[in-house]
Amino acid sequence: MFNLLPFSEKKEIRKLYMLRRLNFILVLLFATGIVANFLLLPSLLLSQIKYSEVRNEIAFRQESLEDKNTGSLRLAINKAKEEIKILEAVTEDTPTVYDLFSKVVARKNENIKITGILYGANEKEHEVVVNGVSRNREALLEFAEDVKRELIFSNVSLPVSNFAKNKDIDFSFSVRGNF
Repeated sequence: MFNLLPFSEKKEIRKLYMLRRLNFILVLLFATGIVANFLLLPSLLLSQIKYSEVRNEIAFRQESLEDKNTGSLRLAINKAKEEIKILEAVTEDTPTVYDLFSKVVARKNENIKITGILYGANEKEHEVVVNGVSRNREALLEFAEDVKRELIFSNVSLPVSNFAKNKDIDFSFSVRGNF
């Protein structure tokens, strides 16, 4: 086939063709963007509504939780205070085990070495068992008498078998009372 158009006009026609083609592509991209925005608009609106609902729900639950925790915490504190008052009333006159041990140890003299103190209790009576070593009989007897002088102890049981030896006596006696 023959080419009847001059080269400059061919070039001009090709340039116009390329511009029209580019213009068509740009229009299609613009139309696609508008359609995409139009189709995504409901999703965007639903997402924003859902986001605001979730924020409101979180705020409501936090307020509810704070109110609930504050109320239950106050109830627990009041209940604990009542229990403490009851326990204080019950244990007000009752000496502690440490106090009992201290009273026994305070009565010991320099000739007595305490090797153990045990505590036991049942519903009626409490008992403190004292184990140790005494240099002589007189020191052991004096120690037992001093413990008897404590007003909270009702009975001090010092077995006769503790006096079998004259020196370095291993002893064990029990102190009873209603503490």
